[in-house]
This record gives sequence, structure tokens and C-alpha cells, in this order.
Amino acid sequence: MKEVVAPAASFMLAGTHARTYFRRGVVLVGDAAHVVHPLAGQGANMGLMDVAALTRVWAESLSYVGAAALSRADLLERYERARWAPNNAMLLLLQSISEIFATDNSWISLARTFGMRQINNLPFVKQQVIRYASSAGAVWADDDIFAAPLFPLANARNCADPSQQQQQQQQQQQ
Repeated sequence: MKEVVAPAASFMLAGTHARTYFRRGVVLVGDAAHVVHPLAGQGANMGLMDVAALTRVWAESLSYVGAAALSRADLLERYERARWAPNNAMLLLLQSISEIFATDNSWISLARTFGMRQINNLPFVKQQVIRYASSAGAVWADDDIFAAPLFPLANARNCADPSQQQQQQQQQQQ
């Protein structure tokens, strides 16, 4: 028999979200900006998308203003605009899913079961749910980053390296 080293503990599963992602030389990304319910394992995806958005904003700024501009508010606002809404939508979605699965209400349980079966039986819908979850709600546009609609149709071209995109734009202009 195993010896119990410490008593069992429990922790409330909750999410939090910063009102702003930057202030006075400090930029929040990942769990520092948002803590999500571990229900669907989205915390890491959201954090990686934060890093990608911030990296892109910084990479683009270096090409025309230099390293001194990395803390410029207008650039950090682009990062915040790109990530706050998708992160907030994911937080709300995960909270809703958590509540739907935690209920004892038989009608809600029946509706949940029906809805999950429909998602599973409709390949297009299922694929969009998977794409949304794996992209953490973000899509790159050709000229900017922005919050994506629910179930975005992301593609590899939209997630290209900024330096490659700049080269492609220069080639197209010539």
C-alpha cells in the first residue's frame, strides 16, 4: 500500500483575461495575458499565437524603424488588436463548454449530446471546429493581422513568414 504524502487538494478551474496586453515597456503573452480552463488544451495554442503575432509586429517594425521602436504603443496596439478578441472569444467558448458539460439538467445534457453528434456527423463542421481550435482563433491577412471570425478558413499562405511575404510583395510590384 502506498503512503499518502499530502492530503488531496482541489483547484477551481477558471479563466482570467487581462484588460490590456501592454503598458510602459511590459508586454503580456500567453498565460500572463490570459489563463484558460484546461478543458480543451487551448492555453498553449493561444500563447503560441500571441508570440507569433507579437513577433510579426516586431519583425515588420524592425524593417522600417529599427530596434528602438519595439516598445512603441502603435505597434503594440496592433498586437493587442490581433490577439485580444480571439483570446476573449476562446475564453468565452471554453467557459460555455465547461458549463454545458458540468450541468445536471437533463434537457441541456440531451441538447449537448445531440449537438456533439451533429458536429461529429457533419465533416465540414467538424473540420472547421478542429481548424478553429488548432489556430486558437487567429488568421493572418496579407497586409495586417486581425481577429478572425468563428471557424476561420486559415491556410499556409496566410501564416507565412513576414520576410517571405515582403519578398513576395516586392516581386509582385516589379
